[in-house]
Order: sequence, then structure tokens, then C-alpha cells
Amino acid sequence: MNDYIFDATAASFEQLVLDNSRRGTVLVNWWSPRAGPSLRLYPLLEKLSNEFGGRFLLINIDAEQEKTLARDQGVTSLPLLMLFRNGEVVERVHGYQPEAELRRLLERHTPRASDTLLAQAVQQWRRGDRDGALTRLVQIAMDDPANLRVPATIGKLLIGDGRLDEAWRILTALPGEIRNQGEIATLLAHLRFLRLAAEAPEQPVLRQRIDADPDDLEARQQLAALLLIADDYAGAMEQLLEVMRRDRRFGDGAGRQGLLAIFRILGNEHPLVGRYRQSMLEV
Repeated sequence: MNDYIFDATAASFEQLVLDNSRRGTVLVNWWSPRAGPSLRLYPLLEKLSNEFGGRFLLINIDAEQEKTLARDQGVTSLPLLMLFRNGEVVERVHGYQPEAELRRLLERHTPRASDTLLAQAVQQWRRGDRDGALTRLVQIAMDDPANLRVPATIGKLLIGDGRLDEAWRILTALPGEIRNQGEIATLLAHLRFLRLAAEAPEQPVLRQRIDADPDDLEARQQLAALLLIADDYAGAMEQLLEVMRRDRRFGDGAGRQGLLAIFRILGNEHPLVGRYRQSMLEV
């Protein structure tokens, strides 16, 4: 055990986990000595803790000894990893994970040397030197391709500036395994809807088209995009479900793909996701 690994109890949870998470990344390993996957997982966590050298704290909690705390934290199976930042859980990972997956998880949530350069480039963008900042960000991304916060930041800045096509070109040029991860995948999902909404007629026009022809699936898809950017997630998903019901093959599966994109945007914990995931299965 090194200086960045601790065992916690209910009495020390607030100090070791919550307080420390306000200063950096805390990985909580809920385990049990009677759970074989827990015993196989720990050596990998210890190895990564040594390798990352203080970029995160590893906190081990015996869920059998701390049953009340485990219940209060929503622990239902073991092993379970919880990543804490700023006093909140930002990601949960259930079950045994191979080293490569654990490494990707930690890289997403722990600071890197290039993060300082990233912050400087963002400040440059906010001062108005957007072309210079973008050039600098691209260079940072090339120098440290493992820091996925860099392309994610590029995407968010361009989207916020209304440069949707440029953001799309940059993010879709990333390798497939990166495009499908975490924040990048969520940005791409949101960007698809933004680009669709930018070309769509106004809502009343689309609703008139649908009333005249319920099989106008293009109108339904465009209406879903407009509803999404208006934060009417349920309305957007209803339209996409109807696209699925009427033609699952429309737009290379646009109904299903659109629903999955909204699930990613909302996150699995959102109550609408469970409801509409079940509705998808019933179509």
C-alpha cells in the first residue's frame, strides 16, 4: 500500500472521500473479502495507484463491514467503483474490469500536465483570440492524445460559437474508440441534434406536416431535434419512438439511433431513460 491508498469506514467517509474529492479525484473501491472479483480487482487498482503517483486517491471500503454506509451510497453489487469529484459521484463502474478499462476511466477523471496548457488556451479563446486558441488546442491534442479533455473542450468551444460543422469535422475525425467514450460521445450525440435543428423548419410547420401525413418521418426527426434543444426530452423521444414504429430502417435507423443519443445525453440514472428504453424494446 502506498501513500495514496486508504481504508475508510462510515466514521472517516466524509473526510477521506468527500473532503478529498473537493481537491482532486477520489476512487472508492467497494469490496468484500468473500467476493472473488473484488480480490482480483484490487491488485490492478493498487498497480494503477502506484503508476499514477497521486493523481487520484484510492479508498477501499469493506461493504460487509459498512453495511449502512453501503446502503446509503446505493451499493447493490460488488465490486463497485465510484469516482468522486467535488463531493459528488461522477461515474460508477460495476463488476470486475480489465486494466485497460480502468486506465481509461482514470485518464478521463484525473489531471494531466497538459491540463494547464488547456486552461491557458481556453483563457486565450475567452480573450477573443479564437483562431490562435484553436491552433494551440489542436497542438496540445497532438502532443497529448491521451487527454480526451482537449478534443472535448475544442468541441464545446466550437459548438458554443455556432461553428457546428467545424466541431463535427474535428470530433468525427477522432479514432472510433475515442468517439464512443464518455464526454466525446455525448458531445457528438448533442451535435447531431443541433445540426439537424439548424436546418429544420419551425415547430408549427413540422406539426402541420405530421398532421397532414403521419408517415412524414423526416418531419418527425426534425421536430425531435427542435424539442430536444428546447429541453423537451420526453417530446423528442416520443417522436423518435414513432419513427421506429413506422419504419425502423428510416435514415439508417434514425429513430433508434436518436433515442440512444438522448439516453447518452441524459445518462442512465435519468428516470426518462428507463421508461423509454423499455418502450424501445416493445416496438
